[in-house]
Amino acid sequence: MKFFKSGQHNPNALDELSKINIVTFIENAIFDRLNHFMKTIDHTSPDTLETFALNMTKLISKYLNHDTIGDYSQDTIPLLKNMSFLNQFPELVNTLINYLLVILENQSIDLWSDNPIQITERISNRLFLIPSYIALEALIASIDRKMAIDIHQKYVTNYLYIHYSENPNFIDLRTMYETRKENNDTSDPWVKIQGMISESKYVLLNVNCLYVESLTDFSDSEIKYQICCYGDFEGAKRHYNKDTILTMEHTIAQGDPYCSKVFHDTRGDWNLKHPNKEFWDTLE
Repeated sequence: MKFFKSGQHNPNALDELSKINIVTFIENAIFDRLNHFMKTIDHTSPDTLETFALNMTKLISKYLNHDTIGDYSQDTIPLLKNMSFLNQFPELVNTLINYLLVILENQSIDLWSDNPIQITERISNRLFLIPSYIALEALIASIDRKMAIDIHQKYVTNYLYIHYSENPNFIDLRTMYETRKENNDTSDPWVKIQGMISESKYVLLNVNCLYVESLTDFSDSEIKYQICCYGDFEGAKRHYNKDTILTMEHTIAQGDPYCSKVFHDTRGDWNLKHPNKEFWDTLE
């Protein structure tokens, strides 16, 4: 068994600056995902959609200064033209836009400009994750918690299935190992230990998670797992190989000291056995 370490701990990683097109980000990373989530709710539990929208609006409102709330209803019309579920709830949309300005920590940012804006990695992560966190929190407040989690998982799987074609990066796990080892990026702030324990089992231990580190003020570990981790299961088939199945038994989002992942090539591994905790505790 051979393992290698990738990435390097960077205590300032979340303060690193990058540029994004905020209009494109809002449309694709926030509105489109929320619209698809609402579509899944409507198809699974149609009587719940209005209650969900009301609860999400209420949850977001707790974070707003109501003396500074702006009206962005006209600005959002072009972004909502193909979003048949989200555009039914203009109050939710406007409340969400106001909250995005809170997350950006800059009320004066022009959200509708095509000019890129510069933000930290922490703010970028929060823009991406917090709307999803509150959306699932709102659904849990609307129906049974287990049913809400089931609907969210269905949404995540379907969203990835629709938006990401099966375009495998590697023909097999051995190729993945050799390629990653050769192209090891020691500057990546996501620190991982990875390697092969058989020709059909590729193990990966995440030492840290910048997503979870960006959500320290949100306490529900199950919701954090759903929004930060659950997509990895479908992603294993979308991004690696259609014969790949992921198992994951420890996650930083749920309070474990690391994330333990195994990619199983089902052409040679059907037992999907995940190594025990002792294996992961001693991996280095």
